[in-house]
Amino acid sequence: MRPRRCANCHDDSMAGKGEMPRLAGQREDYHVKALRDFRSNARRGRGNAVMVELVETLTDNDVNLLATYLSRLP
Repeated sequence: MRPRRCANCHDDSMAGKGEMPRLAGQREDYHVKALRDFRSNARRGRGNAVMVELVETLTDNDVNLLATYLSRLP
């Protein structure tokens, strides 16, 4: 199962598309930091409003699980 909302911008394979970065295979600690920074609105950049909205309700456990999942994709 691929996270549906992520696929809207990052492609079904999480390989990224256009200006949206690749998520598949990135380091788990990178994903954890990025998701926590989006959640706290500490990460600045294009598309932040969407990311903040998507991750604001994630628990730390959710963040860790999502990071693990994304890091293990080919």
